[in-house]
Amino acid sequence: MRLKREDPTDRVRIVLLQACPHAGVGLVLIAALLLGSCVGPKSPSTDAQVWSEVPNSHALGFRLLSSGSLRRAIVFGSRDERDTLADLVITTERSGPLSSGPSQHVLVSLDRIAVVSTTHLSFLAAVEAADRVVAAAYLDQVRDPLVLSQLSGVVRNLITANGVDREQLIDLAPDALLDHPFGRSSSYLNAVPGIPVIPVTEYLEVHPLGRVEWIRFFGAILGKERMADSVFHAIRTRYEAIARDGRRSAAPPTVFIGSVWQGQWFVPGADSFMASLVADAGGQYVFADKPGTENLAIDLETLLDRCRSADRFGVLLDLPEPISDLDLAGGDRRVASLEVLKNGGFYGNSATHDLFGRALLEPEVMLEDLRCIIDPDPCSGRSPQYFGRPRQ
Repeated sequence: MRLKREDPTDRVRIVLLQACPHAGVGLVLIAALLLGSCVGPKSPSTDAQVWSEVPNSHALGFRLLSSGSLRRAIVFGSRDERDTLADLVITTERSGPLSSGPSQHVLVSLDRIAVVSTTHLSFLAAVEAADRVVAAAYLDQVRDPLVLSQLSGVVRNLITANGVDREQLIDLAPDALLDHPFGRSSSYLNAVPGIPVIPVTEYLEVHPLGRVEWIRFFGAILGKERMADSVFHAIRTRYEAIARDGRRSAAPPTVFIGSVWQGQWFVPGADSFMASLVADAGGQYVFADKPGTENLAIDLETLLDRCRSADRFGVLLDLPEPISDLDLAGGDRRVASLEVLKNGGFYGNSATHDLFGRALLEPEVMLEDLRCIIDPDPCSGRSPQYFGRPRQ
């Protein structure tokens, strides 16, 4: 499909409806709290519209609707439609704002964006909109070359030693701030008057295709709908083709994957992002009997018992290369003595690979890496990109 490039003078405008006055903010990527519900007054402009849903294939955290040339995006805080964080009405018309009714409704022109989470930069770059970013948090951790190539001009770092620099936000006056709402300890809505906050909850998605489908949300709010749909369709097609091959085994190898922090081991719940990747890659997750979407703490005895008969042992870590078997064991020689580490050990290293950025938009590449680790025979000569084996 040949896509028409954007006319830089034709920017979408957004009416931000039902913005939760106490939507929380968090800056830690590895933990998330579910948010309470927030329902604000409805806009008369939306009441008069007849909306048709544009269905998602996997994502549960947002809904897209259409009414003629209008688009609407609704964001949820816990994959539950009773927990509405924002209701966005998008229009390309420039003949004045929509009738928004209550003062809580804010008109936004997304020419200049501030971004709290580096994970959102890869989504912006994928729809060729990273050049609209004027400020972002943790710029020193941006590794995605596509993002770096699109960031233009002076992009300021939002983070100081005291947290988010609110004075700088007020000075820059971006058209919107993309939020990563992990809880309620602080509120950008209250702290930065006049700057609309758009919550983005892609991190709550439990399936890799659900997470990457948020590119359609970014496409809708940025006037890049066709491009975003095209990118997602291509990713979904590749992912599902690999997953079909991965699930063919009648006796799938057993796979452990987890992380260790200060001697404590954690494993993802059976309904989580990583457990979905393992299953789609053709593995039988060792802790498939532990329901849930979040990380679970396990004791050393349980780890040793479950992994004595495992076929693969994977660890997510953040260490300088090269990685050894002892690194995979978290420095514990009792874990390092497991037979599975000698031939079945593997890792994903966020210190050297963009696991929290570009990888989220390349789930099919992560899946292929895992597929080749679980069943190496068809993958001779392939170089892994996100998951690899330690040097022997």
